[in-house]
Amino acid sequence: MQMGCVRHLAARLDLSERYLERSFQAMFGMSPKRFARIARIERVWSARGQGASWADIAYAAGFTDQAHMVNDFTEIVGVPPAQLEDRRGERSAISFGLPLAPASSGWGHTI
Repeated sequence: MQMGCVRHLAARLDLSERYLERSFQAMFGMSPKRFARIARIERVWSARGQGASWADIAYAAGFTDQAHMVNDFTEIVGVPPAQLEDRRGERSAISFGLPLAPASSGWGHTI
């Protein structure tokens, strides 16, 4: 989520950007930007599971190029996408760190 997106959402909700960011952090345990980056990487992984090429995925996800996508993926997941793909049988066990429920619910589960 780009900061401009936070600004527009805050305006639509009639909240300050800072309040929205702090509330989001409290509820989900991460900043809106971090949440958006993780969600983007989840979309990358899902597209790859549907057979799309890495180059097509990078373009569709809005990355400058495939190298930037790989760098972002590696930073979020901890390993490059090609290495993770070698462990296909573990695909369902991958955790990208997004909470299934707000942190305040006490669930603490991740997808």
